[in-house]
Amino acid sequence: MHAHKHVRKRVHVRRRLGVAAVALATTIIATPQAHAAPVARTQTVEAVVAKKSKRHWGRYWGWSRPWHRTPTAVEIVLATARAQLGKPYVYGSAGPNTFDCSGLTMFVWAAAGVALPHNAAAQDGVVRHVGRTQLRPGDLVFFGHRYIGHVGIYIGGGKMIHAPYSGARVRVEPLQSDLAGAGRPSR
Repeated sequence: MHAHKHVRKRVHVRRRLGVAAVALATTIIATPQAHAAPVARTQTVEAVVAKKSKRHWGRYWGWSRPWHRTPTAVEIVLATARAQLGKPYVYGSAGPNTFDCSGLTMFVWAAAGVALPHNAAAQDGVVRHVGRTQLRPGDLVFFGHRYIGHVGIYIGGGKMIHAPYSGARVRVEPLQSDLAGAGRPSR
């Protein structure tokens, strides 16, 4: 048996013993003794069992997690980007209900505390550029033939989240063939 199964078994046994003790105590208290005065019908008998503190139980059931950590900027960016999926594209919009491509990246990175301009080419100018082989989730990917005209958020596996064009919604798609570069925003 694994260690955590022993702990669960001990906790379960303690609970059953506690319930049995309460039942026994209420039976003894509620049963009139031959030498005791009878209990009036209007009185209620209560047996109180000390409740375990959440701190004690937390070790086993997760109420207190000393190992809990603060999410990284990239985790915040990816979670925020996924939360925007399905929202409509509106040119010049930066959320929270509608987005254009650079408005989406600006909104998502702002959730992680990074300020970006509201223009794909301007965002390309303020990030630290990385090669296609060095792409990591959360990086911005820029598209265009002669100039930067579109930006998305790389999520890994050759895919990105972006607000593609008017009439479309924020969605996940493979990287486009006209990838012009990539960059990593920093604080």
